[in-house]
Amino acid sequence: MAAFVKSYGLQLVDRSGKEFDVQQLTAADVIAFYFSAHWCPPCRSFTPLLKKFYETLHAHGERSLKIIFVSSDQSEHDMWKYVYDSHGDWLALKFSSELKDRLSRQFQVSGIPQLIVIDGVGRQAVRDARAEVMAATSSTQVLTTYLGWKSSAGASSAPQEVSSGLLAPGSRVKIRGLQSKPENNGLEGVVQSFDNSQRRYVVNIADRPLSLKPSNLLQIVQLRVRGPEPEDPWQEAELKDLDEARANWRFCFGDSFSLRHLPRSFEVGAESPRERWSGCGGAWAAERVREAVERAKRKSLRLR
Repeated sequence: MAAFVKSYGLQLVDRSGKEFDVQQLTAADVIAFYFSAHWCPPCRSFTPLLKKFYETLHAHGERSLKIIFVSSDQSEHDMWKYVYDSHGDWLALKFSSELKDRLSRQFQVSGIPQLIVIDGVGRQAVRDARAEVMAATSSTQVLTTYLGWKSSAGASSAPQEVSSGLLAPGSRVKIRGLQSKPENNGLEGVVQSFDNSQRRYVVNIADRPLSLKPSNLLQIVQLRVRGPEPEDPWQEAELKDLDEARANWRFCFGDSFSLRHLPRSFEVGAESPRERWSGCGGAWAAERVREAVERAKRKSLRLR
């Protein structure tokens, strides 16, 4: 990774335009080349997802991902406008570099956007990193996906930094989004382990183990929710499903009643203290549920 970048003689700059000394890269860094351009509509759709993926890692203390933007813009002005308007705090190959075409040939880049994660000798380490970024819709999935990248790339740092984001053995999960075996969608199971080499969870479903990607799992979490009126009582519930298109969460109360929209208030079940937010429904509220669950995990609170 870092050794490949150094040996290639790449001329890199940071987001401010200053030259970046590649000697600062270490064996613990994961290098990803991002082939993109502002004129490309699919690039403009994917770049915000990659930026969110990158910023989620930073928010959890994981700063070893080094993204190197390889521009296919029509001018240097267009390149820097794209960087300032849409990019994260990434590195970039100098616009005038003659090595752009060489990198494109080496990694067989025939179209953009392309995200190429490399190993220590410069080989592509992740088959389809772009698809994995697009599938990582929660902090847990981002952290798990990146842990797999680190393993595939051979990064030397230990995985403890992101281990708190993994689904622990015994976590209850629901399967969703499977295309190869759609008959399993909707089934619930229990996480047995995480296969680091395959970057998949082993989930036990009715005494039958299945190997599943993080993007195909939704953790079932115990919550307390209540309705819109101040006098409405708190009720025990389970977070059972998520409609990502509408940003609506589905809660179940006991075995008979379900609520498809986020109630006014909710709590992540924990011994003490309780995490509590209040707010109206929609995307804002859905994000607060996600934050509540992730914050509870980071504080090592026991989810009931």
